[in-house]
Amino acid sequence: MSTTTLKKITGRAKAIYKKGGTWKGAIKKAGAEYRAGKISGVKKKRKPAKRKRVGAVKRKSAPRKRVGTAPRKRKTPAPRKRAVGSVASHTAAAARLVKEQLAWNLLNISQAKKKVVKRKLQKKSAVLKRKLRALTA
Repeated sequence: MSTTTLKKITGRAKAIYKKGGTWKGAIKKAGAEYRAGKISGVKKKRKPAKRKRVGAVKRKSAPRKRVGTAPRKRKTPAPRKRAVGSVASHTAAAARLVKEQLAWNLLNISQAKKKVVKRKLQKKSAVLKRKLRALTA
């Protein structure tokens, strides 16, 4: 089936589906109509040209920020950060972070509408679970 054929069938199926019923049933009806030679093609609606209003004032856009410039250097050096706490506290903190990421990922999986997106998120959650097991073991 060529793409134009599919466009014709799906275009007609949308019209049938709007009237009621299931998408599967609409596709079947549209396919039958196509085979019977009743569907000629998809017609595009012409959009009217936009007209400018008389006396319309153009809005000013927000001032643009400079991108790609080097950060300003401090006059006094920043205080040196020191690692405080035991190894166990660090691993517990890392595990907490991974758990939070995993929770958000599982929430995104449950809300995903497409199978492809779900699969990608499941792969990511598998990696996070491995990290979590390594930290807690």
